[in-house]
Amino acid sequence: MTDQAVRSPPVRVDASTVEWRRVGDEVVVLNTRTTRYLALNRSGATLWPALVKGTDVHALAEQLRRRYGLEEADALRDAEAFVDALGELEVLERPGASA
Repeated sequence: MTDQAVRSPPVRVDASTVEWRRVGDEVVVLNTRTTRYLALNRSGATLWPALVKGTDVHALAEQLRRRYGLEEADALRDAEAFVDALGELEVLERPGASA
């Protein structure tokens, strides 16, 4: 075994239920199934492209840490909160999760 941290499960935008548009510095996300939407601020909009491609919470946290100079624990907390908010909106796929 190595000393590497355990990676979080991958997450990706569920393209089958999501429409989104960049509007200035923000991204507006619509769940077409539930008709719920969310406007992502500049930080969320920075992370959004990684979620479209597929990523994990630790990679998102690293992006926040590098971009905004956050401490590792703060960046991880913020990335987890962001993914949780998107999960509540039901716009993410979680490979391996039961349907």
